[in-house]
Amino acid sequence: MHTEVQVPNANYELVPGMYASVEIPLHTAENALTVPIQAFQPSGEGRGTVLVVDPSNKIELREVKPGLQTANRVQLLSGVKEGERVIIGDQGQYRSGELVNPQPVAPTKAE
Repeated sequence: MHTEVQVPNANYELVPGMYASVEIPLHTAENALTVPIQAFQPSGEGRGTVLVVDPSNKIELREVKPGLQTANRVQLLSGVKEGERVIIGDQGQYRSGELVNPQPVAPTKAE
């Protein structure tokens, strides 16, 4: 990834046009609970919602706390448990308490 950064250079050891190879540490989380980004709706700083389909196929709006996020997935720190079903895509067409006929989507590898 090509990146431009500004660094302190009080001794003028770096000159314009120099190149450098660096490693930028990224946050990682082992065994994190994630959902597709299309299932998550941000609702403020450090907050969001997802639509969960309960065992009786009724929709429930859940407040969640997001964690790390990639281009495709968002980590949920609270509000949803592993194995619960969430709705992805256009969530504006659903209402809490509505009965639905869920069509499962095969999970993809978390990135």
